[in-house]
Parts: sequence; structure tokens; C-alpha cells
Amino acid sequence: MPQTVRIVNFATDGAARAQRVWSVAQQQPSWVTKIAAVTFLLVIAIPVLFLFFAALIMGLAVFIVLGIAAWILRAVRRILPHRDGRENVIVRRR
Repeated sequence: MPQTVRIVNFATDGAARAQRVWSVAQQQPSWVTKIAAVTFLLVIAIPVLFLFFAALIMGLAVFIVLGIAAWILRAVRRILPHRDGRENVIVRRR
């Protein structure tokens, strides 16, 4: 059911409503603040974020490449004969 608004109530509540609208409008950031925030994002935050992700990907790539190299070295050492760490040594068995 629609609510009936009397002219007396509308006129007396108008100042309170206007005060609420004014306070909300005053709390909004100005165009200077908005431009400063956008400039900060474009100049500092986004490049730093890109550099962070690039470093993360490069670090991950280094660990993957070194892991594959270690796996290949281990596979090659299994194929080659074991030397047990002895060089230029004569082993005499009694």
C-alpha cells in the first residue's frame, strides 16, 4: 500500500534530508584526489606488480631448469660406471 506523505512532514524533514545529502557529497573524494590515485596506480603500482610477477616467473623457471638439469645428471651418472671416488690408488686385496 503506498505511503501518503503530507506536505507538513515533507517540509519539516527537508532540512535533515538536505544535511544527509550534503554530508555524503562532502565525503566523496575530489577530482584532484581521484587523479592522484589513478596516476599512482598507473605510474607506481601497476609496474611494481608486473615486476613482481616477472620475478616470480623467472625464479620459478630457474628452479624448473635446475631441477631438470639435476635429473639429467643423475640419469647420466647411473649409466656411467661407478668410480667410488678413488683416483690414482691401487687397491690391494689380501
